[in-house]
Amino acid sequence: MQYEHLIEVNDPNNPMLTQLTRQQLWRGLIHRIEAPGEFLPGVEAVTLVSRSDVHIERVMQLGALSVHDRIDLEHEQQLHYHTRAGSNHLGGELVVTIEEPDEGHLFVRFRYDTPVADLPEDGVDYVGYLKAAYRKMDAEAIGLIRELAATDRLDGPAA
Repeated sequence: MQYEHLIEVNDPNNPMLTQLTRQQLWRGLIHRIEAPGEFLPGVEAVTLVSRSDVHIERVMQLGALSVHDRIDLEHEQQLHYHTRAGSNHLGGELVVTIEEPDEGHLFVRFRYDTPVADLPEDGVDYVGYLKAAYRKMDAEAIGLIRELAATDRLDGPAA
């Protein structure tokens, strides 16, 4: 299944919305990698296996599920998650791209590529469920990043 959606981060027509800088947004997306338990219920532990300026490798523990992924980083531009298939999951890829069509007007594009069949099985629309779950999870992540920025938790040295 391939799925893509876009979230508007800064709306220049909404003065009530606190505007994020590109640096705050990037730091928030990196924080989502480093502390996934703040963004995803059920994460019991995360181990950063290796880290450089261009990648992060980690292992997340969600109950009996162990998720190994490598995230390639293009500073303040893009994150590319490569998740290995495991005994309890199929793996896949996620590309998260910061877009800025006009100065300060930030969007985040999420592109998922997972080995889930596009056709419903047994009359159950798993793909529709996954797409809705991805949209909700990503919108909530941007909301949490906004909250972290409002409390100055995303100000400081660039990650």
